[in-house]
Amino acid sequence: MLFFKIFAIIIYKYFLIKILMNVLLEKLLLNNLLNDKDRYEIRQIFNFVDDKKKLNILNNFENIINKVLKIKSELKDQQEILL
Repeated sequence: MLFFKIFAIIIYKYFLIKILMNVLLEKLLLNNLLNDKDRYEIRQIFNFVDDKKKLNILNNFENIINKVLKIKSELKDQQEILL
């Protein structure tokens, strides 16, 4: 019986951590200058990576977003040059 209680606590903590990571991601996404498409794509990537990579994404979120915005700006500039 004790084994099942411990197992239930471990499972509970595991899913609680997953929920908290998703909530933190949503909070970070809403506080940045991203459009809906970018938010959707980041969510998709986040859902497919393992927990270690999720933590890395959350810890380095500002750097990642800055890189994404920089690349988008460069692409826009290149597109304007071509037109």
